Amino acid sequence: TSTGGNIDRIFRLAKYPVTAVEFAVSGTGTAELRTALATEAAEIGVDVAVVSAGLSRRAQRLVVMDVDSTLIQDEVIELFAAHAGCEDKVAEVTEQAMRGELDFEQSLHARVALLAGLDASVVDKVRTEVRLTPGARTLIRTLKRLGYQVGVVSGGFT
Repeated sequence: TSTGGNIDRIFRLAKYPVTAVEFAVSGTGTAELRTALATEAAEIGVDVAVVSAGLSRRAQRLVVMDVDSTLIQDEVIELFAAHAGCEDKVAEVTEQAMRGELDFEQSLHARVALLAGLDASVVDKVRTEVRLTPGARTLIRTLKRLGYQVGVVSGGFT
């Protein structure tokens, strides 16, 4: 590597629909390698995680990810808004939050208020509309095969 490290082992974790590869690298510090790889990864559009080897790494067996626009391609509140006929209003509130005009809690309350009166049956409809992010299924299967527990979290409705 450009940091003076040596790639000791390469292990393919997954290959379809996304590729996941683990490299065992020696002879360089984690911080230096993380910095160098982050720069390269940003230039070519890939994700990279650098984790120190050792017993503590093997003990870390939990991966937690966000739901909206991470595990799934959608924002669930926008799917509900489509059924309630208020997509534009929900999008407007979201934009206000992105511009810093509303904090997260204000934004969430305003968007949920727009969904008032929505029939509970819409939950089942929205569940069928949710689209997994490409590679999510493979990522989770691979992590589980490697012994990881996988969890999901959401910033909303706390």
